[in-house]
Amino acid sequence: MIHGSLDTMLHRLERLERQNRFQRRMVTLLVMVFTGLVLMGQARQPTTAKTVESEKFVLKDSTGKTRAALTVDSDGTLQFLLADQTEEIRARLSVSSNAGTSLSLMDNKSIVRAGLAVLSDGTPDFALADSAGVVRVGMGFDKKASSPTLVFYDSNKSVSRRFP
Repeated sequence: MIHGSLDTMLHRLERLERQNRFQRRMVTLLVMVFTGLVLMGQARQPTTAKTVESEKFVLKDSTGKTRAALTVDSDGTLQFLLADQTEEIRARLSVSSNAGTSLSLMDNKSIVRAGLAVLSDGTPDFALADSAGVVRVGMGFDKKASSPTLVFYDSNKSVSRRFP
């Protein structure tokens, strides 16, 4: 009888030790997983992107109106557009490989009133327009004469005065 109860007790002790080992392993595994999760959460996240790539960028104000856009047209012309509170384009900066670089300033009806350009051949140009968008004053550089030129136009787009 003592022999039987000793065997039973040894069997029960071995089972308890197995359960204890299994529980210690599970607790160790859970601690390692929890520690890993905590450490991953502490990893430093990048605060700003070094590069942002897109074919078009649009800037909107707090009311959802488009106020600026940076685009590349299908012909490769880069344009930076600025708009007023009514979403009318008021300024345009364009860079084109075949037409040069230009800055156009518009009135509140999006009519170009002033323009500054460097043409693809390197010639500078400046123009002022009336309220209808008709150029009335032009200033540039005459490559043939190698001199600056100032031209005044009438309302019919005809030259009224030219210097020199």
